[in-house]
Amino acid sequence: MLPNKLTHGEKLADLFRKYNEMVDYLHGTRLVAGNGIRINHLPAGMTIESTATATGGTPSAPAAEKGHPFDLQIINDGTEESPVWKVKVFDSLGSNNTAGIVYIGTTRLYPPAQNLSVPAGPNPSYIDLVIHYENNQYVMDFVIYTSGNNPYENNDQYCLKRIGTVSWQNNEPTAVSRIIQDIEIFGRWA
Repeated sequence: MLPNKLTHGEKLADLFRKYNEMVDYLHGTRLVAGNGIRINHLPAGMTIESTATATGGTPSAPAAEKGHPFDLQIINDGTEESPVWKVKVFDSLGSNNTAGIVYIGTTRLYPPAQNLSVPAGPNPSYIDLVIHYENNQYVMDFVIYTSGNNPYENNDQYCLKRIGTVSWQNNEPTAVSRIIQDIEIFGRWA
């Protein structure tokens, strides 16, 4: 419970008690995202973002081609007789070909939405976002690979974030998203 306001003439010991009550109150407070509200936890603090439309405060519904950040879907880029399986990394903002937002400290990065060719089954595949610092800028790309075939593994020059997995059932792939929000990278590397 929030402590009462300070009054004139209170003793110094009361100030410490009320300060401690305020700290306890703040530690017990938890912000919860709801419909139309997103909470971003960043290294420098927290931001509260409205995802509502500008017209009336009603939350905007996702478009047919829009999912959550880094959302995945299997698509057939071929025919039923000759399927060409791809993983579609959705455009999460619905308009500017952005899969989501990556926060590295105060830097915001916007990896592009794209389609990735699925390796032939039946082995599971993994989809990672690969980030590298080169020529004073961050370079990002998605990579899809089967177990043990990631060229960036065990290389501390690259930051890998698992986005999802692809498994095979009845000779058809299925994708599962592992991330449903924007990505924050903590620590220092470059």
